[in-house]
Amino acid sequence: MTVSSTYTDKVYQITGATTVFAWGQDYDSHYGSLVVTEETAATGGTVVTTYVEGADYYISNGDVVFNTAPSDTEHYIHITRDTYKGQPVEFHEGEDFPAEDFENALDRLAMVAQELTKGLANEKSEREAADTTLQQNIDNETTTRANGDLLLQNAINTESTRAQGVEGSLSNLTTTNKSNLVGAINEVDGDVSSINSTLDSFGDIVTHDADEFATPSDIPTTAEEVGALPDTTKYTANLVVSLNSSTYVLTIQLKDQNGDNIGTARTVDLPLENIIVSGSYDTATKSLVILLDNGDTITIPVGDLVDGLQTEITDSNKLDADLIDDSTSTKKLVTALEKSTWDNKQSALTFDTTPTPNSTNPVTSGGLYNIIGDVVTLINAL
Repeated sequence: MTVSSTYTDKVYQITGATTVFAWGQDYDSHYGSLVVTEETAATGGTVVTTYVEGADYYISNGDVVFNTAPSDTEHYIHITRDTYKGQPVEFHEGEDFPAEDFENALDRLAMVAQELTKGLANEKSEREAADTTLQQNIDNETTTRANGDLLLQNAINTESTRAQGVEGSLSNLTTTNKSNLVGAINEVDGDVSSINSTLDSFGDIVTHDADEFATPSDIPTTAEEVGALPDTTKYTANLVVSLNSSTYVLTIQLKDQNGDNIGTARTVDLPLENIIVSGSYDTATKSLVILLDNGDTITIPVGDLVDGLQTEITDSNKLDADLIDDSTSTKKLVTALEKSTWDNKQSALTFDTTPTPNSTNPVTSGGLYNIIGDVVTLINAL
C-alpha cells in the first residue's frame, strides 16, 4: 500500500439524518483504528460521546456508517486516525524475504510519523494561541495599570491643589477673622465645661450610699413601737357588689379583713330604661327577646323565667296561673286529691230549696233543717 503524503482529521456537522461520514484516507485496519467522537464545536470543542466500532458504527468502503443517525444538530462528528505505535513484525534468518509484511511495517511507520507530526503541529498551534492570549492579557494588564497610575496621579494632583487652596485661605485670614475663630473655639470649650459640670452634679446624686436612706432605727423593736403602727385589719380586704333585680340599683361596699363594713355603701342607679329599646316574643324558640340601644339582643327562655317565678311564689303571693295540678305532682300548690276533697265538702254545705225529711246525714241540707226545727221546739217549751 502506498501511503499518501497528507493526512487530516474529518469534521462533519450533524444533520440528524446523515448516517454515512466519509473518511477516504489511509489507515491500518489490522494494527490501528479510527476514533469517532461527537464534540460541541468544529475545533476546540468538548467531547460529548466517544462512539464504539461495531456497537455504534462500522467501516464500509473507507466510510464510517452509523447504525442510527446522530441527532444533536448543534454538535459535530470528528473522525481521526490512531495507528499502533509498536513493531509487530519479526524477520528470521534463512527465510524468504516477507515483502508484504515489510511494506505494511513501512506503511505503519509512515502513518505514525504523520500522526506525530500532526500532533506536534496541533501542539504548536495551541501553544501559539495560548501565547497570543497570554500576550493579550499582559497587554491588557499593562494598559489597566497605566490607566490606574494616571487616575492616581490625577487624584494626587487634585488633592495637592485643594491643599494649596486651604493653605492660601488660612494665609488670607485677617486678624479679626482669626480672633473671631479663636473666640468661637473658646466659647465651645466653655459650653463643654458647663456640660461636664452638670454631669458631675448628676454623678453626686446617684452615688449616695443606701444607708443614708434606711437605718436599723426605722424598724420597730418594742411593743410600744409595734402598737403605734396602723391597724392593718382596717385595710380594705374585699369589695362586695350587689344588684337589685327589681330596681336595678348597684350597691358597692368595702369590707375589711374581719368582714366589717368600711365607710358607707355607695349605690349606682343603672339607667336600664335608656339601655333597653324594645322587647318581643320569639314563638320559634319560646323566648323573650330584649333589644338594647347598642343593637345587641338578650334572649331569655320563657321556661327559665317561669321556673324562676315559681321559686319565688309564697302563700301570700300566688302568681302561678295554673294553681291546680291534675296530676300527682307535688310542685303545684293544690293537688287533684285535695281539690276533690274540698269539692265534696263544698257540695255537702250547699242548701237546696227542697229539704229532705228524716235524713240520717246531719251534714246534708235536709239534716241541718230538721235539727234547726227540733232546736226551735225545745226553746219554745222552755
